[in-house]
Amino acid sequence: CPFSGAAAEAGVRSVLRSRRFSCLERSLVLQRWLDDGQTPCDVIIGVRSDRGLGAHAWIEGLEDAGQFTEIARVQPISGRLVRTGGPDSL
Repeated sequence: CPFSGAAAEAGVRSVLRSRRFSCLERSLVLQRWLDDGQTPCDVIIGVRSDRGLGAHAWIEGLEDAGQFTEIARVQPISGRLVRTGGPDSL
């Protein structure tokens, strides 16, 4: 864990419980919390259009988001965005 201590853990838990933050914000906080440099924990960004356009972000492997089509992922070490869809996917 890149940051530790009771106060840091309380802050992370607060963000994860709050609906004030978007799924992307919560996923990025959780990714940083889980990043130990050994276990990959990419943030996946996906879209769906079955009931109007919808988007969602989640940590790979922690959630079954099968109804979404992956369009990008954010890797924990570099934090860079990697597009996974074609040029028309965004």
